[in-house]
Amino acid sequence: MSKVGRFLSNIWQERQLNQSMNESAGLKDINAAYAGLEPYSLGTYETEGLKRRDRKSIYTAYKVMMQDPTIHAALNLLVAAALGGHESRGEIVFINPSDEVTGEGKRANELRNMVMKEAPYLQSLLNKNVFTLCRNAIGHGDGYMRVYPKSGVGISHVICNEQLDPPLIQAYERAGRTVGFHVLEINNMEIRKISELSTHQILRMKMQRTQPLPQFRMDNILTPQLLQEDDLDKVGVIPSPVGGSFLQAVEEPWTSWALNFTALNTQQIADSVNHQLLTLDMSGMPEDSRRVYKKGLQETIQKQQEKTRKALQGGKEIYETHYTLFPVYGEKQLLSPLGNFTQRTAPMSLDLVMTHLKRGIGALGLDLSLVGWMELISGGLGDGGAFHTSAQVATLSVLIRQALTETLNQFCIMHFAYKYGVIYDEKNLPFKIEFYSDISAAATEALNNKNTRANTATLTASAIQIIKDLGMCKDANMYFLDELMGIDQIKAQTIADSIDKAQKKAEAAQREEAGGVPAHHGQQEGENNDDEGI
Repeated sequence: MSKVGRFLSNIWQERQLNQSMNESAGLKDINAAYAGLEPYSLGTYETEGLKRRDRKSIYTAYKVMMQDPTIHAALNLLVAAALGGHESRGEIVFINPSDEVTGEGKRANELRNMVMKEAPYLQSLLNKNVFTLCRNAIGHGDGYMRVYPKSGVGISHVICNEQLDPPLIQAYERAGRTVGFHVLEINNMEIRKISELSTHQILRMKMQRTQPLPQFRMDNILTPQLLQEDDLDKVGVIPSPVGGSFLQAVEEPWTSWALNFTALNTQQIADSVNHQLLTLDMSGMPEDSRRVYKKGLQETIQKQQEKTRKALQGGKEIYETHYTLFPVYGEKQLLSPLGNFTQRTAPMSLDLVMTHLKRGIGALGLDLSLVGWMELISGGLGDGGAFHTSAQVATLSVLIRQALTETLNQFCIMHFAYKYGVIYDEKNLPFKIEFYSDISAAATEALNNKNTRANTATLTASAIQIIKDLGMCKDANMYFLDELMGIDQIKAQTIADSIDKAQKKAEAAQREEAGGVPAHHGQQEGENNDDEGI
């Protein structure tokens, strides 16, 4: 038995001995008092920030956010960064034979030819809808597309439009697996009807629920103990909760930003309205005349405001000269202005507004310079702001591609099943989904990492060559590699041993040329020493 085998055998025997001597504790050993307190100690409090909401309120908030131009641009940018696209044709999804069917066998040739034959047709169906599908998925947490499969033909048509808007669809799950859908259909007469569709009619792009979203759920009342059942077929079917949206963490800063921006915009408009305060001396005017004069003055000011409003809308009032006549009695009836009622004394600031906006866009992993705020750009796209945020975008791109790839695999499996009558296992697919990622953030980050590694390897090799040419002893080489270059000690030891072995070979070769000890004798001696060290 080898040394490794004896080592593992001793570990297993020692572990079995410890288990036989010490009986493991189980659930039956837990004090009952703990179980009595846990229903009241587990979970979190329902604070203002963790307030539960109904499904409609959550989706309404997301819809309002997606109408904002900054959020709209951010979501589009995240999808484009994740999917990429061909530079000339604009294609996004590419279906190619998997690595398992690249051999020369008969079965491999059949599968490869089948995939290559169907790939252009499937790509044409998907590329028209995949961007909308991903956009809906990251905005709402789920994206849906309606497929129309037909026996002997496969999937003949795909739609992904407003009829499949995620707020209109309720997915149902069993232990996290989608089993069907209820779809709200509304006609022109506002008659509402629920349609029941299966997983062969609607495909769901489900984003990962990386963070739970507080919400009201019916399954907590109807099926309160879902985790207790071990048999998957007996687990209850429940409505899928809302979650997975990229806007979940952006909602609070966006609400604060929208409120502050509205207040700032309203104040700016209010400051543009010139509201003068006037005093009127009517001491020498009779009582009835005062009443008529006062009423006429108020009507005149109101008419002037209306004329100003029409002038701002491009009316003819902007081209005319307006006259207002005031009758006076002697020299006492005078209008004296006191000043502008709405004039500000301090300038307005965007600091608070921008703070909330930066928090929201930062939650999406983007830079403000990438979503329209070009005055904040730092060094140019690809070299400044985009360069420093590409890693953050790549992180979200992984989530998008993961969810989309699973959906597209189901799409292709369904097509081959209806057309060829064969259902392929997801673990052994004859095809693979690929993206043209040269323009995506993930590919940019990967290429940068490869270039950095290549440059590091080149510099390290040059340094090792210099050490070798210096002809220092093994300990000096080890000190140079470990202390000065910062290479890991074990790796530095391996390199130092290799340099020392190469130096001995070179010295042996020199002695052989000078008529000394043959080169092969020194080489064998070095090899034997190495074997003894191992």
